[in-house]
Amino acid sequence: MGGGDRPRPLRRGPVRGRRRTPPGLHRPAEGLARLDRGLALAPDHPKALPASFALRHAVDGGTGSLLDLSDHLRSHPEHGYAAALLAELCEDRPWLGHVHPASEASVNVLHQMLANPETARDHEIELLSSALEAPSTRLAVRMGFPNSKIDYQSAAEPDPRVPQYRPDTPLWRFEGPEGLDARPALDPPSAEAAELVRDVAEPAWPAPVAAYDHAVRLSGLDPEDLLAVCVHPPLPREDEQGAYLLGRQPEMWVRAVQTFACLGLAHHRADEPWEDSRRRALLLDLLFGAEDWTNEAAGFALLATAWADPEAREDVGARLVERMMAVGKAWRERDATSLAPLCRLVLACPWLDETFLDLAEMMLKAAVEFDARTPQDDEERRTGITAELEARASRVAAPQGDPKPRSFLKRLFGRAR
Repeated sequence: MGGGDRPRPLRRGPVRGRRRTPPGLHRPAEGLARLDRGLALAPDHPKALPASFALRHAVDGGTGSLLDLSDHLRSHPEHGYAAALLAELCEDRPWLGHVHPASEASVNVLHQMLANPETARDHEIELLSSALEAPSTRLAVRMGFPNSKIDYQSAAEPDPRVPQYRPDTPLWRFEGPEGLDARPALDPPSAEAAELVRDVAEPAWPAPVAAYDHAVRLSGLDPEDLLAVCVHPPLPREDEQGAYLLGRQPEMWVRAVQTFACLGLAHHRADEPWEDSRRRALLLDLLFGAEDWTNEAAGFALLATAWADPEAREDVGARLVERMMAVGKAWRERDATSLAPLCRLVLACPWLDETFLDLAEMMLKAAVEFDARTPQDDEERRTGITAELEARASRVAAPQGDPKPRSFLKRLFGRAR
């Protein structure tokens, strides 16, 4: 999409109204046979052809027909029925229609605290976790509670702080005696860049290419600003959706900002051939960096680029598989919350060999089943964490006249493997 084109608007709330699902979806095989007979007479029918892609998707359940529908829409942007149908099929599907939810334990605790009407945003919250989490979780917790503090007791092996490949521009530096205190390695972005990303970012979109097109507004920003906004996200917009995200799911906004910052990078020097492009190098730096939400955001930007540009598909699929395999290997030894999001990115690359798609499906199933288990915390570890928190609480007293309530005994435990 050229820089002078207007991006298609993204939805800023739930999509309601008449469903566009084609007739016959309750018996897709029969409906598809009828459509095929009609398409033999009118192969380019603006409704019959998109409907056939939808029915094929209902039959096989994969993303190949969704990509076919997206390609059809790219060739025929005037086909409104195809656009509405694709948006309906992608809705409520992680990455295809919205940012992938976070599953870190600290995010679960964050949701519990935000749901408590007695917990004000200016409370001083202290969390202690047995194992290091993705650094971006701190951004979300502190967006919900600016006075919060998160400490970690250890980094499990394989060390999630070690990048798969050394990046040219690391986003995080790990400080403290044990290197467990993650801090942004970049200065904040310019005010203008932060405001533009704030205006453009969305947690949901009609389809991957729609998100890619929408982000063209960020193509003129300096890549340094786009990288910086990933670790210095602005607050949500001051509208109804922004108030909801800040008050209930700040992590979704952080992930939306990171996703659109990476989509902005995907438009950097868009005239360069993909293989040797600066935009590819920047996104791969993020994909293969220390384990973090920014890996996933970069992975989606790569995926959206591949959906928009068939010439990038083979390379993007291979890189996403490579990252998924590395995280999957780590997941065998410790928790790795980015595994499920990476598996879903791979599954959205239907051009890949079935071997990789089957592997992604298998790994996703294992990760989802593990996350659904009731955590079996080690009693000794739990006792140690609780004792440490209680000791801290007994040592700290609020200054005279300090009106801010303090909450220290919010326990956060790493999941046992």
